[in-house]
Amino acid sequence: SRRGLGEIAIFLAFGPVLTLGALFAISSDTVELFSSNFYNALYLGIPFGFLTTNILYINQYPDTVSDAKTGKNHLIVTLGKKNARWGYLILLCAAFGSSIYMTDIFADNISNFNKNIFYAGNAILFVYGFYAFINLYKNYNKRKLIHSNLKTIYLQIFYGLFMVLVLNLFFI
Repeated sequence: SRRGLGEIAIFLAFGPVLTLGALFAISSDTVELFSSNFYNALYLGIPFGFLTTNILYINQYPDTVSDAKTGKNHLIVTLGKKNARWGYLILLCAAFGSSIYMTDIFADNISNFNKNIFYAGNAILFVYGFYAFINLYKNYNKRKLIHSNLKTIYLQIFYGLFMVLVLNLFFI
């Protein structure tokens, strides 16, 4: 609630820190800091962190007036509802940009990794997220914003399922 610190904390906690923690918890070997496994887990968490931050971000819209009165000055309060709409798109682009950035990393480290499927899935999911942004852009101050809230949550779910499938294409 301090002009972006909450968003940064959510990004880190539900992104890179979560995937690093999962790696340390499930690894049967000692994971060395700054090893390839360490960086792969770190990179894997970045898009998830951005998508989770977008869930928090869009859910702050309905409470902006009451949050401002109580001193919860998150980014929507700080920027204003109308200007803050672009923050959603920035987070969405950062999520999928970081996902596309990982293509070569996955291709080098995962057998049976298919770049074309990865690109296509990312494109489809980005369009779905962009559709949520368009609704947010038009209805940032209306009840119809709920459709963008739901699409943002579903996008996180779909992206997670997509990553599970694309990183485990052992069935091909």
